[in-house]
Amino acid sequence: MRTLIKKGLPLVLIFIFSLSAQVHLQGSLQSMVYRWQPPDQESLTDFYQVLQFQLRSNALPGFSTRGYLRFAYRGPAPRWEDRFYHLYLQWQRTDRRLTLRLGRQFLYAGVWNGTFDALQVTWQSAGSLNLRFLLGSRAPFDRQWRWNASTEGMAYGVYLNWAGSSRLRITASILHQQKGRQLLHQLAGVGISGRLSRYLLYHTNLEYNIPGKSVQLFRHLMGYYREPWQVMVEWNHQKPRIREDSYFQIFQIRGFDQLRSSVGYRWHQWLFSLQYLRTWYDSDITNQWILGCSQQWGHVGIILQNGFGGQNLGVYGDVRYPLTSRFTLRAHSSYYNFQRHTVAIGEEATAYSLGLTYRHGPKLQLDADLQQSLNTYFRNDLRALLRLFYRFDI
Repeated sequence: MRTLIKKGLPLVLIFIFSLSAQVHLQGSLQSMVYRWQPPDQESLTDFYQVLQFQLRSNALPGFSTRGYLRFAYRGPAPRWEDRFYHLYLQWQRTDRRLTLRLGRQFLYAGVWNGTFDALQVTWQSAGSLNLRFLLGSRAPFDRQWRWNASTEGMAYGVYLNWAGSSRLRITASILHQQKGRQLLHQLAGVGISGRLSRYLLYHTNLEYNIPGKSVQLFRHLMGYYREPWQVMVEWNHQKPRIREDSYFQIFQIRGFDQLRSSVGYRWHQWLFSLQYLRTWYDSDITNQWILGCSQQWGHVGIILQNGFGGQNLGVYGDVRYPLTSRFTLRAHSSYYNFQRHTVAIGEEATAYSLGLTYRHGPKLQLDADLQQSLNTYFRNDLRALLRLFYRFDI
């Protein structure tokens, strides 16, 4: 009973908030039925219900409640499970210069990366400065509705964003995570981005591991976009993010360096693209080429890979063809022939999917899909998905 009350409390608070006065509720509902068969088991039917919403009250100007929740009834021994991806109360001043968020929220700003149960304070200056403060704890990995400070400790951080013009934007951030007197995580980062000219863009990002006294991530990107050409070059150096109290700290952490380049050319409604990726793992190297062609009805591509990541030759295609104003036919197919780096045995993997989408106005959508895959481990893996999507605005 205590668990039921604790998990149902957020929904009760939402209901009470909605009764306070005239409210404006908008969002979407997704209901999904998924039929599949695990290896050496009977077929299973799983049910998923997703709710995404934003709730405002006329009696409480500036206040809103926002959430993204998923409920499921699934598994060999079916049982209900719930996940709260984000659910928070927000207050914003009428001039939008001060915003407070309290609750579960996904953050992606500088070195802030993940889901937190926290208080976030955002201040926007009259000019071009945006300043944020964070205090809380990382959310549980299973996204259950519980306070996780006993495991993840407390986290606090600062994020600064200054955008002087389209030519220059500077960000700086820090995140400190600590449990008692034990340091779990401490990162600092800085980013610079903008335009060198009308068609030439750049972005540089650096993250520094303070206790490890090492560069965690360095990424620099240059892009040239002028019809009909699209050209991009990116250099990326990155190490895994591992907490200071993790067992994996006893091992030597291997990062990677990667050079990624791409060229795209648009001809009428067709876009032709070629990507090349070269990845270094110390003295080991992986090369990958991706050739693609796309237009409004879908795309096709070829992938070729060799080196430390194994040998791989793949072909894939995706089609979305409107049969009528309401019905859209969807089809996907892929074939991969690959050989692992450590095993001199070739393997194959083939996958197909066929789907039909029905749209009734802007609010209602129904999807039906059949998926089949054949590979070394599953000779015939057939799955079915039925999904109903409804957008509401009350």
